[in-house]
Amino acid sequence: MRLGCRLSRGGLGLQSLSSHAAAAYIASLCSSDFSSLSSLHLTSAIGKFNSSVSPSDVVSVESLAQRPPIQKALSAKIDDFRFNQLFNSSSLADRARVLSISSPHASSWLSVVPSKGLGLHLNPDQFQVAIKWWLVTVLLMSRHCARSIRPSCLHM
Repeated sequence: MRLGCRLSRGGLGLQSLSSHAAAAYIASLCSSDFSSLSSLHLTSAIGKFNSSVSPSDVVSVESLAQRPPIQKALSAKIDDFRFNQLFNSSSLADRARVLSISSPHASSWLSVVPSKGLGLHLNPDQFQVAIKWWLVTVLLMSRHCARSIRPSCLHM
């Protein structure tokens, strides 16, 4: 689930097409003349979108007609809802970690252009460990250590 979170929320920003399809369809339809299209498809997309966001972010045909949204805004509502679900179901230690890696510029290392001359590069082993730590997965130290370690960097 963390893979789909935005970089600014401690994920990798790998969005699921199926979870954002309704937002894309609604935004596309609203940017055109959606009055001529079948309202059945729009109603279905609105229902799917509304089931993916918090109750305060639900939309209706009327609200879309008054203020047509852009896909980025709709997708952000989906992302925020998923992040809040993940955050609220996490332990206190995991919440602190997620807040830490969600702080401004914490994900900058993921979007920088690698440059050996500037010291801005990681070898493949270092990058794998960094990504696994970022995503809070178990780190398997194959060449350097015979034991696995937890995301908290303690041996298992």
